[in-house]
Amino acid sequence: MGFKKSFVGLLAGVSLFAAACGNGETATTEEDASLYEDRETILLGSLFAQSGAYSAYGLPQAYALQLAVEEINEAGGIDGKQLEIVEYDYSSDETEAASLATRLATEDEVSIIIGPDTSGSSLAALQQASQYAIPLLSPSASLDSFTVDSSGEVIDTAWRIAYPDSYQGEALAQFASEQFGATKAAILGDNSSDYAQGLTQTFQDAF
Repeated sequence: MGFKKSFVGLLAGVSLFAAACGNGETATTEEDASLYEDRETILLGSLFAQSGAYSAYGLPQAYALQLAVEEINEAGGIDGKQLEIVEYDYSSDETEAASLATRLATEDEVSIIIGPDTSGSSLAALQQASQYAIPLLSPSASLDSFTVDSSGEVIDTAWRIAYPDSYQGEALAQFASEQFGATKAAILGDNSSDYAQGLTQTFQDAF
């Protein structure tokens, strides 16, 4: 319930920002603003793994988005407009995530993309969304580099809810040290997972 409430609040705020930006434009002129004002609804792209290896992550988040949109619409929507979801299953394939992000931005003309669910698929989708200046909000992308480019500059189209790997790894190390007085630790990690590799490295650096 707590996650859903925070998801509703953040979704409302980001949706309002996205709506003000219109479709792929910055709302700095009357012409740009009209892109949003002329629409009867605010289109949200839903891009989660609802099948395949990542569906255990994607399905709950897709359902949470549906619930959040229902609650926001029942409360009057955003700026008097109802939210509408354009939903796709990227089938746990990063190439498909990138392709569908392009489709959401160009064919469906959504104001924002919600998802994907893993860091790798989120990065793939973000590269496409950023080309069309479409904000992308991932509930669970934790890779530190998701929100910054190679020069360390913040990517203004990249949004997330999850804490980055560096924060999580350091918190785990601090907990092990302060709460258990641990001076040695064994790390069991999944080398096939970007998330596990990120936490392993940050825990090791901080411990």
